[in-house]
Amino acid sequence: MVSVLFHTHLVRDRSLFPELVPLLSLVNPADIQSDITAPLTDQPHCEKYHQRQHQEPVGGAAQGLGRWYSRALSSLNMTAGGPSFIRDTGNLIVYLPFHSFQHLSPAQLLDGMDVLLMNTLSHLQQEFVSETLIGTFRNLTAEQFRRLGNLTCLSDPKDLRVYRNAEAFSVIQDNIRTCVDQGLRSMISSFFLNGSELQSPGSLSAC
Repeated sequence: MVSVLFHTHLVRDRSLFPELVPLLSLVNPADIQSDITAPLTDQPHCEKYHQRQHQEPVGGAAQGLGRWYSRALSSLNMTAGGPSFIRDTGNLIVYLPFHSFQHLSPAQLLDGMDVLLMNTLSHLQQEFVSETLIGTFRNLTAEQFRRLGNLTCLSDPKDLRVYRNAEAFSVIQDNIRTCVDQGLRSMISSFFLNGSELQSPGSLSAC
């Protein structure tokens, strides 16, 4: 029944897309990814999806919707979307395939940080967000680092050292302690901390 709605009625009337969004979790991803829905590239339809849907589609349907949405995007029109592109798109942004996700600009990532962090990002997405934000901006606030949390530990240590004399550095240290406590040492253990500091995270205050 749901497949019939997508394959028949949606083809005839694209305006039905927002009405069918609650059914996406019941749809085979192939229905979402098919050429039947490919012409539905109007961004307003996707915006209505976020205005009306409090719960995201799950599993394969979510990934299928992300792949479908990516067909409407190019690196050019993502940039043309301006700094608010992530907020305007909403949660759907995290389901974009990484080859599309990686075209988000530093300004878009900064403006859309809340949207990104309220979702579950893949490890590749986390690294991209962390390295892009911390590697680009040199004036992130303590509050922004609090929101980044463990993602701080995925950035290049040399970009964190810039904050040694800034108010945000104490938050960076707290984030690193948390990473160490959770075993998320990554590359930062070699470059930002020495062995004794790893054994005793409290000594970070001396960095």
